[in-house]
Amino acid sequence: MYQGIEPSPPIFIGKYSCKLEEDAYDLVNEPGVTATDDKLIYTGGNGKVNLRDAVKSWKNELKEMSEKKEFGCNFSLGDKSKIGCIFK
Repeated sequence: MYQGIEPSPPIFIGKYSCKLEEDAYDLVNEPGVTATDDKLIYTGGNGKVNLRDAVKSWKNELKEMSEKKEFGCNFSLGDKSKIGCIFK
């Protein structure tokens, strides 16, 4: 009997936090800041921000964030663009 397609495990879905957005500013603008269990950083190139590429690269980490309640993100542009998100 055909059982259909197995659903993907849920990834993070939470409430956006402007406070965490402010905190994420440091992730992408302060030198030496690195990713942790609740902070993700994606670095791209050519001064462009590609959110789709960032989310794709964070696929596994986002699954682990499913119990987090809120998040905030920020970005910076330059020779290397960065997107950073904090999850709480």
